[in-house]
Amino acid sequence: MSSTLAPRPVPLGTSGHSGSAPSLSPGEQQAMWITLVSSIGVLMVVYWNELTITKDYWSDATYSHGWIIPFIGIFLIWNKRLPLGGQVSTQEENRIAQIVLAPAGLAIVAYFAGFPAVTWLLYGISVLLGFAMVLRYHEFEPVAMSERWIGAALVVAALGLRIYGTFYDKLYWDRYSMIPALFGVFMLAGGFPIIKRMWAAIAFFVFMMPLPSRVELFMLGGLQKIAAAASTIVLQILGVGAYRQGSRINVDGLSEPLEVIGACAGLRMLTIFCAMVIAMVLLIDRPWWDKLILLLSAVPIALITNIIRITTTALLFLAVEGTSWQDPLHDRIHDVMGYAMIFVAGGIMWLEYKILSWLFVEEGDEVLHTAGMRGGVPIGRN
Repeated sequence: MSSTLAPRPVPLGTSGHSGSAPSLSPGEQQAMWITLVSSIGVLMVVYWNELTITKDYWSDATYSHGWIIPFIGIFLIWNKRLPLGGQVSTQEENRIAQIVLAPAGLAIVAYFAGFPAVTWLLYGISVLLGFAMVLRYHEFEPVAMSERWIGAALVVAALGLRIYGTFYDKLYWDRYSMIPALFGVFMLAGGFPIIKRMWAAIAFFVFMMPLPSRVELFMLGGLQKIAAAASTIVLQILGVGAYRQGSRINVDGLSEPLEVIGACAGLRMLTIFCAMVIAMVLLIDRPWWDKLILLLSAVPIALITNIIRITTTALLFLAVEGTSWQDPLHDRIHDVMGYAMIFVAGGIMWLEYKILSWLFVEEGDEVLHTAGMRGGVPIGRN
């Protein structure tokens, strides 16, 4: 008979954690929730014009992942919260998801119906509802007034940075100032306790922002050279005649050179995959060194995946060269390979995670068995 007792649910409004730390009353808990959600709403209104400009970047293939980043960030906050009232049932989680995603679904309908302003408004409502529903189930802890003043000062400093960026036409300062402002409103309502829990999830929202133009151009130039040079070497190893001229790959058998343009340089794959890896690291329960290895491998795997994409595209172009459907298939191959590589990169990341799980087993997780001995019994390792 097992001696393990199932955890009892904690009534809503009471402390969801053990310890002697004082808990807020239900009224104080609700006040903190309203303060934080309303502050996020005000912040969205204040930054609405800059968010609209940022949204326009999401139409570019390099930053098309920007649409999903806020929802991933909200999901990360859900996983990092201090549960209020114990474990949430599956039925309640489904209800929360339906409330949050209903406006997002209507936004998709409005988009295809040709109402961009309505689409953007419904999207913003969906994001704000996501914050509201998730933080409704977070238990706020007592906060010193000095911590709230620090949060207020951070918001003021972020808004000052935004004014500076607007005045001197430095849009990236204007854009990125929203992240410290978001930290500020969380600090204002929840102090250091909520920041300690959710800082990485809050910082994750930076992935919805486009890179500053100088950084983007610098990275694109380097990625183009790496992708073109490495793909040429791989093609040569496979026995395909190829040589590189700048960012162009001349392949024997192709009437036109393969151009590694900005969209194919790998910046999109790099940004998407880095976001995927960081989200995975925040969600998995593994030792810190496993998480560090996954983080350090994000850039190499993204580069390898892009090289696979370019090489495979060249081989497929060769396969359809000279056929009557050559030109339409070129566009289709290019697009399909771009989306397929996201799954390839995810598969490599999953395989790396499984290998790390096999190589590094935490003490206490495994059970030793007496193999080959009659009457052997499992021995638990403490």
